[in-house]
Amino acid sequence: MTRYTIVLEGERPPSLNQWLSKHWRVRDNDKRRIGELVSLTAPHDTPRPIPRPVSITVTAYFDKRLYDSDNIAVKAYIDGLRKAGILPDDTPQYVTSVTAISKTDRYRPRVEIEISEVIE
Repeated sequence: MTRYTIVLEGERPPSLNQWLSKHWRVRDNDKRRIGELVSLTAPHDTPRPIPRPVSITVTAYFDKRLYDSDNIAVKAYIDGLRKAGILPDDTPQYVTSVTAISKTDRYRPRVEIEISEVIE
């Protein structure tokens, strides 16, 4: 199984509870920023697009208070992968599962996106 990892150093993901209450334009700006960050940070050997269906794990490392894993706005990162051309689309045909994980790392907050090709 082929895996690709994108590490967004210093990134603190949006809280889904707060993000959904924001104006649509603010959410759109967040998604645009995250999409650009994903595109600039993805290793050059990451295929564009990845040719097979994938499973995605988004792990958020917090320096302070953790979010509940279901409160991490992973949709913004998946849309970022799509906008960066790494995913052809984020439909079930291309993305079979998404997992969010919340961890602590006081010295190195970040978001890691692991993309694993699914063997059918």
